[in-house]
Amino acid sequence: ATVHLPPLLARFLAAHPGDTLDMQERPSAAIADALRQRHAELGVLSDAADVAGLECAPLRPDPLMRIVPRGHALAGVRRLTLADALAHPFLGLHEASALQAMITAQARRLQAGWDYRMRLGSLEAVSRMVALGAGVAVVPRAVAEREARASGLRRVPLADGWAARTLLLAAPSFGALPPATARLAKFLIDATSGAVAPERR
Repeated sequence: ATVHLPPLLARFLAAHPGDTLDMQERPSAAIADALRQRHAELGVLSDAADVAGLECAPLRPDPLMRIVPRGHALAGVRRLTLADALAHPFLGLHEASALQAMITAQARRLQAGWDYRMRLGSLEAVSRMVALGAGVAVVPRAVAEREARASGLRRVPLADGWAARTLLLAAPSFGALPPATARLAKFLIDATSGAVAPERR
């Protein structure tokens, strides 16, 4: 909701001035449930979610990476797991963030009672605080690459399987979408993956 979709949705709405869009951020599992229950027409979610009964099209890889300050003890590590980094002060997003809820759940499975040093309102703010030495964080690769260019922080790939995720576009049935939603679905697929054909899961 904060990394890949805003520029795409802005282009779509500019090209279709009569269309409106109601978008809500939810964890991937909740998005899949909302689609199956017909509470939503279209969803963007991680391929780690159970998408049984839905039609899906891959949008783009969205792996997660650790970001650390320049000169940090982990800066020269080629790959690490989340468990390897939990001893370091950790920064994250607010509790309502679907991305942060997933990372929190993974961290607390590894270490009961684990918590953040600080939570901030945006990935950009998290990245700036990391660059200034306040802690480390896990962010999508696109954010890590952008912020590394801007502030010189260091990126470390996460070796955990759950971090190597791909974003999917999902619907109960692409063929049964209302015309405006079908236009949006086609636009997102064309813009991100060269008109990849929908895949039934």
